[in-house]
Amino acid sequence: MAARIGELGLSECPVCHTGAILVARHPALIPIGGLHQDKADPRHDPEASVIFAVRLTCDVCGYMLLFDSEKLHPSSEKTLFVGSEELEAEWEAEQGAG
Repeated sequence: MAARIGELGLSECPVCHTGAILVARHPALIPIGGLHQDKADPRHDPEASVIFAVRLTCDVCGYMLLFDSEKLHPSSEKTLFVGSEELEAEWEAEQGAG
């Protein structure tokens, strides 16, 4: 992910111009339209969604940027793993073999 961010020209902080941009390991979850509820729940909104964002932070001033992870990855690249780190490593090994 850091390489992709570098391709976008974000090698330094756009605010203080001295700090390095750090890419968070886990996504920021941004609920859109409220939290997800079961269809039977009266608070259910069929348009509610969650954006999984890539979070970047300046190591000097703390400036933070969020990018929609779906826009930064090719559609074939898995961006979110549910489960253990072993499952993630297994998936990455399969991708390298193919």
